[in-house]
Amino acid sequence: YPFTPFSYAGPNGEIGITLIAGEKLECAWYDVPTSPAEVTVLKFECPGSPVIKAQCNPAGAGVAFNLTPAGGAVGAIIQLTTDDSGSATGSGVAGTYSLAEQGGTPCLIESESVDEQGHVVLDAGAPVEVRVYNCGGGGS
Repeated sequence: YPFTPFSYAGPNGEIGITLIAGEKLECAWYDVPTSPAEVTVLKFECPGSPVIKAQCNPAGAGVAFNLTPAGGAVGAIIQLTTDDSGSATGSGVAGTYSLAEQGGTPCLIESESVDEQGHVVLDAGAPVEVRVYNCGGGGS
């Protein structure tokens, strides 16, 4: 027979099952991993505002970024640091994240994966590229 009405699912995914006298329950649990979501941040330094992309240059190594789960979601922060080419790549759980540059204030952030609220949306198996521009030397 199906578990209903003999079980319930709790808010955290737990189940409770009522067994009839003499019944035995055997369980097999599986952890089905999901593909990680990959993100690459490209950092550029621009001489002034507004951004004129042809005048911007890739930033160097050591610029740190944090992607923090947005909207009160619980999860790991994705920490990235640029290499010599101004690029930083990492992975994490699919979801919506707030992007923050440590020690700098971007004048433009662009990506096809930024939602209406300005959050970066990561989907499993779909690499995301985010371009971060700092204007007038305002950044790392």
